[in-house]
Amino acid sequence: MSFEYFRVIPRVFEVGRSAELRLRALYEQCSFAEYMKSGRLYLEVISDGGILSSGRVAKWGEYESAGELKYNAEDDSVSVDVCFSGEGEYTYRLMYEPTGGGRPQMILKFAVYALEADLFALRPYRGDLHVHTSYSECGRRDEDPKFVAAWSCHAGLDFIVITDHQQMEPSLIARDFINQFGIDYQVFPGEEVHQLAEKQPTLVCKNRFLPPNHFVNFGGSQGVAKYMNDHFEEFQDELRQRAEALPASVSEDLRILQAGADWMIDKIHEFGGLAIFAHPFWHSESRTNLPKPLREYILKQGKYDAMEVVGIGDGKQSREDVQVCVNWWMTESIARGKMIPLVGNTDSHACREQMNRRATIVFAKDGSFESLASGIKSGRSVAGTFNPGEGPVLYGDYRLVEFSYFLTREFYPEHDAVMALVGSALMDYLRGGCDADAVKAVGANRLGRLFAEYWAK
Repeated sequence: MSFEYFRVIPRVFEVGRSAELRLRALYEQCSFAEYMKSGRLYLEVISDGGILSSGRVAKWGEYESAGELKYNAEDDSVSVDVCFSGEGEYTYRLMYEPTGGGRPQMILKFAVYALEADLFALRPYRGDLHVHTSYSECGRRDEDPKFVAAWSCHAGLDFIVITDHQQMEPSLIARDFINQFGIDYQVFPGEEVHQLAEKQPTLVCKNRFLPPNHFVNFGGSQGVAKYMNDHFEEFQDELRQRAEALPASVSEDLRILQAGADWMIDKIHEFGGLAIFAHPFWHSESRTNLPKPLREYILKQGKYDAMEVVGIGDGKQSREDVQVCVNWWMTESIARGKMIPLVGNTDSHACREQMNRRATIVFAKDGSFESLASGIKSGRSVAGTFNPGEGPVLYGDYRLVEFSYFLTREFYPEHDAVMALVGSALMDYLRGGCDADAVKAVGANRLGRLFAEYWAK
């Protein structure tokens, strides 16, 4: 029988804490009562570490008894009491042995995960912190902020940060649109900040800036680019002062860029935002957009809060850029003796083709900005690629990556189906096919209910 015929809950447990693992048949043709009329059911288990409860190393293919299996006739379910001794994945087999000594048959194989208390107290929130809309000059005209917000939910994300070039307003439009429904999906304020070369009459759909510096302002109280433009003379004066304090051996244009990077990150922090170092190895016009000395300077200063290790497209050159960046991130983290916080984003300019192909999984107490920002800065995030037809590729802290692979197999398929329903309701609302109450009915506390079912009490 395939997994779709049974419901196994919960799937995530706390190490050292007793709980009940329950299996319920979903259809009459796989009723546990029918199996028990002609034989017996029993449950076997093996830890991912390959050590039996006695401490002995398991032989090839060896399982051990998972304990007494109890039957509940009220809902045609079976259950077993569990208490896991260590963190990791545990694989179970539900077996059926016919009366009279026939060969045992495996009915179902499934996995659960046990976590130490620190990680068990958190929940995974998958999002994209670098998303463009029609308000960016390089964005698609048919993808306005509300559409991008709805589609991203439909694609399976729990949150996004809309980061149009030099503008925070589009993210506020999308945030306010989503907030009216009271659903378990969020859009946060954001912008992609660049260094202006001159004051602009408008920042809407105008990519008029010095190319190298790209920083994401996640969650700031106001737009850094707008402040820069509104106070351009003040910005230029401060830029010159900062540049003059840098070594004279560095060329003037490079010092201006270095001073600009520091100013933008400082301003993001002043406005309460999280500063993300965007796509350090992005290639444009046959070279990396970011000059190597500037990249090394930003890294050495270490003012940013997280590095966008995964991002910027899905072509051959983009994949190469990501791998170079990943190895740079690993090398520099080892050199520091501490992992540099990381994120994974699409830098989407076409959400229908790109959304959720790259993402960040943040382990946080809840889905608020404060919790997500704290999780990222504390290194509790995983960056990943999730390309159709390929297995996920994840980067980050070992514990989190190992657990995240379990989630991609055992949790996210159902999660994505739930978020697709919510996203479809949002899209229907945009088309005029339903009202706000209908969206609320579909989306209210859906993620919370899913967490409550998958995580043991």
